[in-house]
Amino acid sequence: MGYASTLEAITERLNEALFVASSIPDDPHIASDEQRAAFERALSALLGVVCEARSYLDIATDPTLDIAQRLLAEQRNSQSHAARAHEATVTALRLKQSLDSERETVAKLRAEVAELRARVHRTDKALEKAYGANPSGVLGAYSGGSVTPRDSDK
Repeated sequence: MGYASTLEAITERLNEALFVASSIPDDPHIASDEQRAAFERALSALLGVVCEARSYLDIATDPTLDIAQRLLAEQRNSQSHAARAHEATVTALRLKQSLDSERETVAKLRAEVAELRARVHRTDKALEKAYGANPSGVLGAYSGGSVTPRDSDK
């Protein structure tokens, strides 16, 4: 049973109770004015509840207000947004992992470049020490042959 039909059943029962209760003040068994006043207050409160239930029923059954359809559409929108948010989170996590990996690679390459520079520096120092006064000897060391100093280099 849906909300509208449940509300309709409640409204019908309240209307029946209101009809039965409205005939009670004529009952000769209600003796005191105080009892009549209390009963009339209760009857007035019941009438207020019936009016409120009718207004809710009118809203629930109004064909221009399709609340159930709106609710379903909003639930679909919410699910769609949640799925997109999840996809964005997964993508962001993948991108972060990729960035971390790239940073690690850059750090390794920088360390390797520093080591290569140190080796070049050590090699230059060794060559300078070995062939310090004879620069043409350095050329011979790189070419694999033996270069003898020219007379002009002496």
